[in-house]
Amino acid sequence: VSQAAPEDEPDELDRLAELALREMDAEPSRWSDELAGLSGDVDRYIRATGGAAAGALLTCEPYRHAVRHDLYRARLAEETELR
Repeated sequence: VSQAAPEDEPDELDRLAELALREMDAEPSRWSDELAGLSGDVDRYIRATGGAAAGALLTCEPYRHAVRHDLYRARLAEETELR
């Protein structure tokens, strides 16, 4: 009997995104432009997809963190495909 990996197990891009975001958060002055751009991307995404709950979601830090991670992971995936 083979056991499949749990679906919620992070893949390599998830791991890399989390490491990169932790590094940026640890040195915000060094990464200020990147963090500001990513924060703007998060805001735009939430406003575009949040519907009536967008206002509340904009201030929900766990949700913002998850969206930030997903957007950064997507950016990494795109950069990987371009190479």
